[in-house]
Amino acid sequence: MNSESDNGSESESDNGSDNDSIFDDESIDFESITNFDKSISKYKDFYKENVETIKLKFLYINKENALENIRYDDFIFNTPNLISYVEVIKILKSNNEIMNKLYKINSICLYNVSVDPENIQDIKEEEFLKIINNIDDIKVEPTINILHDLNELMFIFKEKEREREKTRKVSIKINNKSRKKQL
Repeated sequence: MNSESDNGSESESDNGSDNDSIFDDESIDFESITNFDKSISKYKDFYKENVETIKLKFLYINKENALENIRYDDFIFNTPNLISYVEVIKILKSNNEIMNKLYKINSICLYNVSVDPENIQDIKEEEFLKIINNIDDIKVEPTINILHDLNELMFIFKEKEREREKTRKVSIKINNKSRKKQL
């Protein structure tokens, strides 16, 4: 009986020493791990990441429907991948006047290159342009890192028709009742 317990304790101690050797620093090849990390970092640019900045383009069209001016700006997201309704309104209000002319928003377009890494060779540009019909939160899809610079939010403004000063037509009614003169 003693021999069985001795054998059992020997096998446990053997297992314990095997576990220790697995995690021994000498048995781990840190160089291969470092090389693997370096090789993966080369492909980091091909993984999708949240969009934290986007280019803004402002197109100004005059009354004759001719492009009059183009302005560019950068926008830094407060929340990744999202431009809130309030932020959209601020952008519109701060860019609706240029060269002492007032403009109103005509349309908003989002160009968001949200292709998956495995489909990158099948890119069709027209797939990424989205017309935004309502002024609301604008969601930008995560994009492959090297394609972030292609994302763009375009605001197309049209010159406002100046309201002509309208003069009020004033009509005076005179009550012409004739009185009979008494003699």
